[in-house]
Amino acid sequence: MKSKTRMMSILAIALVLVVALSAVFVGCGKTEKVKITGSTSVAPLMKVLAAAYEKENKNVRIEVGEGGSSQGIKDTQDGKNDIGMASRDLKKDSVTGEYTETGLDKIQIAYDGVAVIINKEASIEGNNVTNEQLYALYAYGTPIGGISLPVSREDGSGTREAFDEKITDAEGNKLIDLTKFTSGIQIANGTNIVMTDVAGNVAKLGYISMGSLNDTVKAVKYNGVEPTVENVKNGTYKLARPFLIVTKSGAELSQAAKDFIDFILSEAGQKIVAEEGYVAM
Repeated sequence: MKSKTRMMSILAIALVLVVALSAVFVGCGKTEKVKITGSTSVAPLMKVLAAAYEKENKNVRIEVGEGGSSQGIKDTQDGKNDIGMASRDLKKDSVTGEYTETGLDKIQIAYDGVAVIINKEASIEGNNVTNEQLYALYAYGTPIGGISLPVSREDGSGTREAFDEKITDAEGNKLIDLTKFTSGIQIANGTNIVMTDVAGNVAKLGYISMGSLNDTVKAVKYNGVEPTVENVKNGTYKLARPFLIVTKSGAELSQAAKDFIDFILSEAGQKIVAEEGYVAM
């Protein structure tokens, strides 16, 4: 009887150990997810960073969505993502200078130029556009040589806000303060759509993230300066803006999200930023 009781005890202990070990192994194989949404300009860089991180961290999946800078910021405020992406600074009150997009912690991960692009077959005198020319094209439809159809981004785009903030007429009036643009303006919901539209029409001009440039379109000088990483870095190319990630203030980030942010800011992460054509921190 004692032998039988001892055997039952051993079996019970063994069963407990099997269950415990199974839980450990299941836990080890569990995939951790990090959800990121926001800027269509930051997204291509973020996807490359995510792929590099996942390669070394097999149990983590970084989900990179888009929707625009304002959407990414709102998603973060509403707790709908772990990390938001923005290709502009957070909005401030024009009088007080205080942030109006609140409840957020921001981290700059790169700096990027906004490239003005035209069709590869189009030409502009000196391959150059000025502030005043761009303002007149977008505000009134005033052609720049054979360019007469401006392409802009949708409301909520960080790239649009950066562009509209920088482009002024001779009196210093900004595009961002206009309530009405030329009737000929075309709105494109994303970087790739801008490039496709411009690549398909010699009369169109648009603007995109410098890091997204490819050989389907042609970048032109802005106020006489080439859109290059070096010129953004040395400050001579003025049509530039920060790339930010934002998290919700006071929220407890998962360890995977924290580690991914650390990776982005690390030497390895910033090397990828530079390799992808952006200005590293």
